Amino acid sequence: MVLTSKVGMTGTSGLLGKHVVQYFLEKNYKIIGTSRTNPKVYHKNFFWKKLDLHKKINNKKLNIIFNDINCLIHMGAYVPKKMNSASKNFINKVNIDSTINLLKWSQRNNIHFIYISGSVIYNKNGKNSENSKLLKNSKNPYIDSKIKCEKKILRLLKKKNYNYTIFRPSSIYGFGLDKSKLISKFIKILQKNKVLKIFNFEKTKVNFIHAKDVASAIYLSFKLKKKGVFNVGSENCYHFLSLSKILAKLIKSKSNIILRDNKKIKNLNSLDVKITKAKKILNWRPVLSMRNGLKMTLQKKWN
Repeated sequence: MVLTSKVGMTGTSGLLGKHVVQYFLEKNYKIIGTSRTNPKVYHKNFFWKKLDLHKKINNKKLNIIFNDINCLIHMGAYVPKKMNSASKNFINKVNIDSTINLLKWSQRNNIHFIYISGSVIYNKNGKNSENSKLLKNSKNPYIDSKIKCEKKILRLLKKKNYNYTIFRPSSIYGFGLDKSKLISKFIKILQKNKVLKIFNFEKTKVNFIHAKDVASAIYLSFKLKKKGVFNVGSENCYHFLSLSKILAKLIKSKSNIILRDNKKIKNLNSLDVKITKAKKILNWRPVLSMRNGLKMTLQKKWN
């Protein structure tokens, strides 16, 4: 089969990055993937090149790395586990400065630029559409970097007919999920048959989306050459209790799931989004059920 085109990607060693790489490889695309660490993807059509977004990126280097691509999917970002003043400066360099440099390079070379943001940037805790108000800023440096990136991208491209797409996914999960994430913690507890405590479960409703479903939306925007801002999320939200029950059945865990109240714990941001626009323009919709998505995560499968 003949390769259809060559696509550039950043952040290919991350959770979403690995799923996007696999999705495009299955569609027979040649990929120039970059990241700080080698994602160890062994495929004849995948070519990895080290790119540290913390370091200054000049056009000459980008021309060499991303030679002859027709789309750049920017997923690379730094998510610190602990926040301090030093990490904030680092986040700004990696998440904001590099994004704007990659955007300008893409537009200079007439290349479709796809940026992965997140539903964390919305101002209200409800079901948000793409027209909902965004946060002015956030005390969380990572979220703040996403807000600033989007504002800069939209300001730079407001009066120009450039090919760009911004995705705002809800809470992404899948194979390769960080150990510090809630689903990973639940899995660890349930696999050891330990007691799982869930606090204020009625206030823990979250919109989870599998990384493969996000990858399919990215692919459609690339293939159809559709620009704009799109939410991607699931049709329904899940409480932590529902989530834990599904995992317990899949694992065949003997853990006791105990519900507790704790007034000190604040309400979670549901990260819930309306996906009408993606359905209409991209003809996209989430395919994986929560059960099947979690099953793939446990089995360490992309498909």
